[in-house]
Amino acid sequence: MKRKARSPAGLSWGGGDGAPELSPRKPGEDLQRKARGRHLVEYGGHPQRLFRIILERPLVGGGGEAYHPVMSFSLDWPVTTDGSDSRGWMTPLFLCALLQETATLHANKLGWGYRDLEQRGWQWVLSRQWIQMDCYPRWQSTVRVETWPSTQGGITYGRDYRILDENAKVLGKGTSLWFVMDRKTRRPVRVDMGPSMVEDSEPSVHPSPLKPLRFGEMPSIQKAITTGHFDLDIHDHVNNVRYLGWMLDALNRDFLLAHDAVEFEINFLAEGHYGDSLESAVHQEDTESLHELRRGDEVLSRMRCQWTRREKQLVEA
Repeated sequence: MKRKARSPAGLSWGGGDGAPELSPRKPGEDLQRKARGRHLVEYGGHPQRLFRIILERPLVGGGGEAYHPVMSFSLDWPVTTDGSDSRGWMTPLFLCALLQETATLHANKLGWGYRDLEQRGWQWVLSRQWIQMDCYPRWQSTVRVETWPSTQGGITYGRDYRILDENAKVLGKGTSLWFVMDRKTRRPVRVDMGPSMVEDSEPSVHPSPLKPLRFGEMPSIQKAITTGHFDLDIHDHVNNVRYLGWMLDALNRDFLLAHDAVEFEINFLAEGHYGDSLESAVHQEDTESLHELRRGDEVLSRMRCQWTRREKQLVEA
């Protein structure tokens, strides 16, 4: 079977398409047709999936009024059984899945979603991500994910997140770095999305741009993995959430039961495909762990993770 071309930077990817919009349009075009003010819109008839689009700040000049969209978007999600661990706390994997899906739905609304890029032969690629959590929500609670485009430079686009509980208490925050990739060449594409994509957004929650993670020598094999059919997403490659799970699973289970990941930073460096033989390596010192996911000599992903004892979170929660 012919091997797919691999991307040099890689890649793990936004999810599917929550609200497909098939007709091409300019970014923000449908948003700018809305009336000025604050709008609360129900998405897809689902009572727990709501987003806010805030439209304000008139542009001066010209014969009529025009408005920049303030790029703020939020969704409320239930913490499900499959998104909770054996003690009833939301897992980092489920959290990252919610961030990915919320970003996907927001991109759809901005005119740069899955279908919009697919028509041009492109797709979004998640390159780096950093998350800091003060407390994880419990099973059957509701969590709100807020997101907005935060930075733009060269070929990369930053997107930030805020995670809140049912009482609007901030549980955590995160930032991520994305680029657009050509589906055929598997190379990055320089795309002009216009200055309004970030100039009216909130500042980044991270004090500085995310840098590449570089480690020294790592252990050889900690955990061997063969990728299967259900590890693949809509782009027919391994989804970024699977990367995270495999890296965390290299840690001792007793440690995982007693600790929570309070800060983790991930680099996605190459695509994984069906039938790949992978190795998950980890180096751990006290409450810090360094992770690599490898395919032979090729590193697919790196992660640095900080941990705290779960008992401390239980008291604070």
